[in-house]
Amino acid sequence: MNKKISFSNFQVIKERLLRLSTTYFCDVCPTIRIMNSQIKPLNPSLKLIGQAFTVTVENNINVVLKAIHHAEVNDVIVVDSGGSQTALGGEIFATLGKRKNLAGIIIDGACRDAEGIKRLGFPYYAKSTYPAKHVEENKGKYQVGIVCGDVPVNPYDIIFADDSGIVVLTEQELEVLLPQAEVIFEKEQKIFQKIK
Repeated sequence: MNKKISFSNFQVIKERLLRLSTTYFCDVCPTIRIMNSQIKPLNPSLKLIGQAFTVTVENNINVVLKAIHHAEVNDVIVVDSGGSQTALGGEIFATLGKRKNLAGIIIDGACRDAEGIKRLGFPYYAKSTYPAKHVEENKGKYQVGIVCGDVPVNPYDIIFADDSGIVVLTEQELEVLLPQAEVIFEKEQKIFQKIK
């Protein structure tokens, strides 16, 4: 069972991950969970590093708002859209997330207010944009196991996303793979120096 990592410990993890790319983790672990490539960043060049605060919407949008309300610093709102074609978030949700110092939002579906989200400079990933929002009902759950981007995501899984993609790890997987990814990073830096 995953758990919340303390703020200070997570800051150390974050600093180490900021130097790296998701590609290094894929190199050291070919079976790593990688979300579907259809989920793209609305703000390219912003890395997203946090722990999953999971949401399954069941045809509503209010549960995403409730999740943002209950999430904490360094949490990533990860939304299983249930195949919805309408928007499950937008600029207001991104503004609230940024104000709470959340790590970002990932929606396995559509969002809206793309221009506003881009202005905020907040890590926000979605499959598509769509101007109409989803219905407002009090259905759905948060902090349960979900499927997002065709991979299972559990509460407090570690999410690492950049322009290359989105990977999902347990804390135990990160402990094993992070040092290996850093070794590849250092080797590549030496290669780049030789090329220069």
